[in-house]
Amino acid sequence: MSNTQALRLFIDHKPAHMSHVLLSHLSKDNNCPQLVQNLFRQHAGETEVLIASRYEETAVYTIGVGTTVKKELAVQGSLF
Repeated sequence: MSNTQALRLFIDHKPAHMSHVLLSHLSKDNNCPQLVQNLFRQHAGETEVLIASRYEETAVYTIGVGTTVKKELAVQGSLF
């Protein structure tokens, strides 16, 4: 999906109550996180635009009905 297609989906189907949008799986070779963030911010209004990094953990968000979004730091571990 291109940036333009993803943005069109966001604009056309974003619910009024959406507080966050997490953009992930950006192409390493054909995309730029800052470009995508700037593009979405122009249309996000009060919705926070987050870009998942391929190089570090993304915060963990807990979402529930009638609650605020809680952000926690992800803890990376290994079983091996």
